[in-house]
This record gives sequence, C-alpha cells and structure tokens, in this order.
Amino acid sequence: MRCEVQARERHGIKLYVLIAFIAFALLTGCGGKSEAGEILARSAEVMNNLDNYKAAVAMNLQMGVTGQTTTVRMVSSMDVFTSPFRAKTLTDVDDVSHNRTYKIDGYVIQDVGNIVLYMKMGNERDNEWVKDTRAFSEDLLSAYSPASYSQLFHDELKKAEITASETIGDIDCWKIEGLLAPTAVIEILKHTNGSQSLAAPFTEETLSGAKDIPVSIWIAQKDHHQIRADLDVTEAMAPELNHMGVNLHLLAFSIATSDFGNAENFTFPEELKDAPEERLY
Repeated sequence: MRCEVQARERHGIKLYVLIAFIAFALLTGCGGKSEAGEILARSAEVMNNLDNYKAAVAMNLQMGVTGQTTTVRMVSSMDVFTSPFRAKTLTDVDDVSHNRTYKIDGYVIQDVGNIVLYMKMGNERDNEWVKDTRAFSEDLLSAYSPASYSQLFHDELKKAEITASETIGDIDCWKIEGLLAPTAVIEILKHTNGSQSLAAPFTEETLSGAKDIPVSIWIAQKDHHQIRADLDVTEAMAPELNHMGVNLHLLAFSIATSDFGNAENFTFPEELKDAPEERLY
C-alpha cells in the first residue's frame, strides 16, 4: 500500500513538473530600442555575468483533469552557481485541493556534455534519490537558470514600457511591462532534449487565436539586477491544453533573484552516486 501511495504521489508531482516546464518555456521574451529596451539590454548583460545568486520561483496552478479540479501552489528556492553550472533546489508543493504537501529536494549539474537532474520526492527523508541525465542544451539549462531569463526578455518582449518606479524590499526599481507572443513556446520545446514531442500540439495555427502573455519586470535602478518578474500564461495555454484533456483555470508565475554573489555554497550528498536513472518528465 505504501508503495502504491508513493507511486501516485510521484505521478502527481511529475504532472505538476511537466505543466511548469511547458509554461517556463513561454518565458522566452523581450526587446526594443526604447529606454525600456536599453534598460533590459543592460540588465541582460549584468545578469549573464553573475558568478552566483539565489532565486525563488512561485507557481499558482488550478486545472481540471477527468472532471477533478486540482489547485496547487509551488515555491522553489535555488542557490545557483554558473561556472561550471550547478544548482541546489528545495521545492514546497501545497496540493490545496487534496490537503497534501510535498517537499522536493533537487540538484542540477552540468557534467561535460550532459545536464544531470537529481530529485528526491515526498515527505519522508528516506525516499531515494533518482537522476535524469539529458544531453546538454542551452534551452534546458535556462529552465534552471532564472537569471538567464533577463536575456530572453531582452530578445523577445514586445511593447516594453517603463510604467512605474517601485521599491522591492529596499531596492529602488524600474517596473517594465510588456507582452510575449504565445508562439514562443514552439521553438523552445523543439530544441529542448527529451521534450520535442511536447511541441507537437503547439503550432502557429493552434496558437493563432491565443492572447499575448502579459509580463511585469522589476529591474534595480542602481545596478540593473533583475529583481522580479511576474507573468500569467493562463489565457495563452488554456485553449490547446484543453484539447489535451487539461482544463486550465490558472497558471501564474513570480520569479525573484537576489543575493547576487552571495549564494550559499553546497556539496553534493554521497548518495547521489547510487541514484538510479529515471525520466522525471
């Protein structure tokens, strides 16, 4: 019975990870020659040259599958080192509709021509680590590099405008708002190893009626660090996911980066060496 429960929990977590991964692919965007575009360009340069930093990614998801509605809140905290790339993650999943919580420990390592993902799922600390080895790709790496989204915003964001000056914590920021085209998901999925099949339902035709994705970005006025980015991909993804049997009610993200140059150093647990290979999504 315990094994069956753990298997169901792992299957549910994989579904959340899959939905989150598809949505993260939609983060490919920003640009322009305006003042906002110049700020985004400088921010991309600064963020691309970070040695290490902390990040937090919050997701709110509400969806219906086979007549059942699931509401999930997920927060991932990360310590990221860029050269060579390695990251430690801790994810708290609150499955509100089923009154359950999960903790997911993880590590990501760039290893020669591969990216290796390690994950331990569930509440019990004796759960085993599993690993997922993928051929290296920049797109896959960017999914675990929140700072890299600054470059993507610079390249693809449409109608970028400075709309306010706001303070996040004690940091004075420009607030920049713009739109991402929903079709940005197509090429990202095609060029992400192991995810090519996910691109099949998404075409320019199927996404032609989808709405652009509104994005808000806060960039520090002092040093151009990207402090936060918020986006809601519900209306862009809902129509096509509905064809796949998923009734999407809400999928929104908030991505924060901080402690630039002051991430917490870490070592990899010994038990990672014996982790069995398993496809995580």
